[in-house]
Amino acid sequence: QPSLRFEEHKRLWTPEFGFSFATLTDRGTMSMCTPLQPLSAAEVFQSRDAILATAAKQGLSQHVFGYISLLEPSGDELRAFEKSGTPPARKAEAVVHLSDGAGVRKPFKAYATLKGSSAEVSLSPVDTEKGWPLFSLHECDLAEKLVMDSPEVHKLLKETYKMDESAIKRLKVDPWGIHGCHWSPVSAEAEKSRVMMCLMYLSKREDCKDNFYAHPLDFLCYVDLYEKKLLHIQKCEKGGKVPREASEYHRALVDHSKFDRSLKPLEIVQPEGPSFEVEGNGIKWNRWSLNISFNYREGLVLHNLKFDGRPVLRRACLSEMAVPYADPFPPHIHKCAFDVGDYGLGYFATSLNLGCDCLGRIHYFDALLTDHNGDPYVIPKAVCMHEEDAGLLWKHVESRTGHNESRRNRKLVISFIATVVNYEYAIYWNLYLDGTIDLEIKLTGILSTNALSDCEKDSGVPQHGTLVTEEVNAQIHQHIFCARLDTCVDGDGNYVCETELVPVEDKRDPYRNCLEVKKRVLDTEKDGRGWSNQSQATSRYWTVCNGEKKNRYGNPTAYKLMPMGAPTVISKPDNFLFERGPFTKHAVWVTPQTAEERYAAGDFTTHAKGEQGGIEQYQRQGRDLVNKPLVLWHTFNAVHVVRPEDFPVMPAEMAGFKLRAFGFFDENPTCLLPPQSCGSKSLSVQTQSALTNLEGASVPTTEASSNSPVSAHSGGECH
Repeated sequence: QPSLRFEEHKRLWTPEFGFSFATLTDRGTMSMCTPLQPLSAAEVFQSRDAILATAAKQGLSQHVFGYISLLEPSGDELRAFEKSGTPPARKAEAVVHLSDGAGVRKPFKAYATLKGSSAEVSLSPVDTEKGWPLFSLHECDLAEKLVMDSPEVHKLLKETYKMDESAIKRLKVDPWGIHGCHWSPVSAEAEKSRVMMCLMYLSKREDCKDNFYAHPLDFLCYVDLYEKKLLHIQKCEKGGKVPREASEYHRALVDHSKFDRSLKPLEIVQPEGPSFEVEGNGIKWNRWSLNISFNYREGLVLHNLKFDGRPVLRRACLSEMAVPYADPFPPHIHKCAFDVGDYGLGYFATSLNLGCDCLGRIHYFDALLTDHNGDPYVIPKAVCMHEEDAGLLWKHVESRTGHNESRRNRKLVISFIATVVNYEYAIYWNLYLDGTIDLEIKLTGILSTNALSDCEKDSGVPQHGTLVTEEVNAQIHQHIFCARLDTCVDGDGNYVCETELVPVEDKRDPYRNCLEVKKRVLDTEKDGRGWSNQSQATSRYWTVCNGEKKNRYGNPTAYKLMPMGAPTVISKPDNFLFERGPFTKHAVWVTPQTAEERYAAGDFTTHAKGEQGGIEQYQRQGRDLVNKPLVLWHTFNAVHVVRPEDFPVMPAEMAGFKLRAFGFFDENPTCLLPPQSCGSKSLSVQTQSALTNLEGASVPTTEASSNSPVSAHSGGECH
């Protein structure tokens, strides 16, 4: 779905659509809410024009922008703003590809400090020995076009696959970055240009509505984006056959007579409206307050999370993701996407739909991004915010008297969904009434399939994947995520403690039940003391503690990080993944908050021969990690051994973690939630049946549900 261009989407705030990140007017102005407000359209134009003027003075031309985005103020600048109220200077950062007078093309990094109607610009070439900037949507489209228009590809399809021109028009191309580019057939070209590999599929229908991932072709194409040409075709020796079996999910192609219509309607109703308030990019809900922003790379970012005015996190986002595929056979050995650093999750965000993507009373936020010309455009409804019932919060029945007390939980859900070619990543940040925060990632969409390799075709069985249709393999793969959490638990003076349970030998314990808590402070980056691994055997977790503030029991106020339990990564120790993305080595890394250290795998991951400026390099500085603003980097994994049930479209797999208060409060902070009788809001099936028999008519129950947020309170006797 193409994003709406800037010129086509100049609407102001309305109750129906909610607040746009930037209220768009032609080169107009926008009132500032916080220093973290994303760039307005006017600021984008101002930055772009100043960057191009600077480039022209240096004899550079033929611009193609990778991005223009807000350069967020540093932590020190934000703390100064909180004290003085004076906002820091507005700054933009950009990547732009330019040609010099000799026609040599290079990527450049630009910074623009906005001053009134002008801007002060610095422009310098990217050191491509350390990696290249991400691939833009424009470049992905270009890669597809280069393959589609290639005479060599047309010749191969006609001679080997016996396709005519009408079939060739139905060719589908998925562009990928090349993992281990320096070992690929185009390693020489990758030293001086931007190259991509393209996975090939065939649609079997003229309208192209069918699931073409059921029809992979057994060759790859490599293209040069600077030179705009096909570089190489990598084929299987036994190639030439297109898998024929269809596997459909599109509503127009499935048999409607077989639809499962057994489910009755379930309505989500909030008769008094939602409990959240929105002003600009600021949000208040229950006892929580926060700001949000959206950028081309990380997508949704949460800022300044506070509970009852007490700070918990200064910033939270998904920083990186590596997706290594486990098939060693050519031509697929270079499949390992860094979906954040290689492409940008924000660029792949999709507009959300009421009723399917989001239920209930929804507040939408639009996202303002930039295209290859440096023009701003809007993704409408890029971010969804709503409330959900979250089940039972707490309950107790006094066994002697039968007295019952129970309360229901509720969560505020702030989410966006990125469609990265075949996969959907639905990313949900959830805030709860008891101060809990969790990140929930749902992986869905369509599997990246491939035809069987030469050595598998005789047996018809893949060695490193699962057959999802005849002759179609879905490879084993892992989704290794890294979240960046800038901590400020009860203030900036934080430290991180590794905590686990260990059995204790005690003569007074004949039943051997005795356990004690063992703690290790991650006190420095030196000697491997700034990282930690998971240990399910000891129920290991990590606490972010305030070194200056204590609760009534004399313990540090703290939050604990609770992993989901999957292994951080499954791999041999000499895997190239550990060179390009060392963040995958450990479950937890801790670094001081530093403005320049922003991304888990470094600024530029494309064509990278090894890590350039990521977490492992950050930690080589050997800095102290006690009682200061910290960044907690958490790496977690979703291992995917594919099931036949995952095709043609995949039921969501889950990954994520929780942050829970651990001594941050002196007691359960939800004890003062008021009780509420749900008798008038919910109806048992037995009661409905009895009433139906008495009155001879069905009693409607969609006005409320015990599984829906039915009022402004979350209490009650229903559970």
